[in-house]
Amino acid sequence: MAPEKAYTDAYSILRCTHAANADLSIPKELSKAEAKQLADSRIAGLDCAALDSKYSAYDLAKFAAERGNLQAQLDFSAIAASAFNEEKNALDPALIAQYKRDSLRFLNMAADRGHPDAYARLAENYKNGLFSDQDKVKAYAYAYANSQVTQSKFSKEWLNRYSNGLTAQQVIYAQQLAQTLVNRK
Repeated sequence: MAPEKAYTDAYSILRCTHAANADLSIPKELSKAEAKQLADSRIAGLDCAALDSKYSAYDLAKFAAERGNLQAQLDFSAIAASAFNEEKNALDPALIAQYKRDSLRFLNMAADRGHPDAYARLAENYKNGLFSDQDKVKAYAYAYANSQVTQSKFSKEWLNRYSNGLTAQQVIYAQQLAQTLVNRK
C-alpha cells in the first residue's frame, strides 16, 4: 500500500468514526426526522469504506508516517489517539508509551524537513510535556525555529510567551539550538 493511501484511509477512519460517534451529541429536542437529517449530514460526502480495512487508523497512520508522508507525520498523534477510545487501549501503559514515542518521532521527522507546523507542535510538546518531559529551553528553541521559518507577527508574539521564565543564557542557547534545527533540513 502506498503511504498516501494509508494516510487517506487512516484519516477516513478517524472522520467516519467521529461522525458515527457524534450521534451521542444530537439534541434531544429535535424530532426524529430532524435528528436523522443531522446525523446524515455528518457523514454526507464521507467515504467510509476504509472502516472495513483490516488495519486500524493507528497502524495506517504509523505506516504512512514511517514511509515519509509529511501529513501523516504531522497528524499521527491526532489520528492515533482514536485508538484510546477503546478502554483496553486507554489502560495499556505500553501502548500509551509507544504512542508518545511515535508521536514525538514523527514530529521530529517533519521538523527535519523544515515544516513550521512541526516546529510549533514540538514547541507545544516541550512546553506542556505531552509526549516527553517538559523542557522550556527546547520549547523556546522550537518556537524560535517556527518564527524563523514563518516570519509571522503571530509567531513573534507566541515566541515572547515562550521566553517567559528563561534566563538570558537559556534564550541564547535556545536560539542557537533553533538555528541548528532550521539548518538541518
